[in-house]
Amino acid sequence: MLAKIPGVAPVRLVVITLLLIGAYFAAAPWLGCVVVLPFWQVQPVMLRVCTFGDNFIRPGYGLPGFAGPYWGNLIVGLVYVAAAILVVRRRPRL
Repeated sequence: MLAKIPGVAPVRLVVITLLLIGAYFAAAPWLGCVVVLPFWQVQPVMLRVCTFGDNFIRPGYGLPGFAGPYWGNLIVGLVYVAAAILVVRRRPRL
């Protein structure tokens, strides 16, 4: 489908790639909070704490910019993924 129009396929591929990279970096703080290293395990308790916060952890705890509930980061990452899916499914204009 993309190969029918010369020059459009590479541009769309770059846009899709950039959107997916943006989605990863937008959700990176949430992913870093949820995944427990070095075993790469996801703990159900951390899913709740990282997404909605916890009463026992004050908002300023941890590295600046990387503390508190990360539900906003998760939503922005999902918006980037939705935009990438739209670019994939949409037909290019001539």
